[in-house]
Amino acid sequence: MRDRAAMFTSCAWFFDDVAGIETTQVLGYAAHALDRLGGLAPARAAELERSFVEGLASAPTNDPEVGSAAAIYQREFRGRRE
Repeated sequence: MRDRAAMFTSCAWFFDDVAGIETTQVLGYAAHALDRLGGLAPARAAELERSFVEGLASAPTNDPEVGSAAAIYQREFRGRRE
């Protein structure tokens, strides 16, 4: 429950760029919560993660080369897992 709550940390969502350290940290909390859920309900975790990443794709960064919040999530948290 703590991990789930941490991903909603408000400091991540006031800044003007989703590529900032604050938002990246909260994406890490979300990745951790999904990992923990994956240990209990792998299919549900995979479904939630797909939906989560789809939503993140609509949040662009200020730097087109960085991409979107989805790209940050995939690179920083999912690339390390696999």
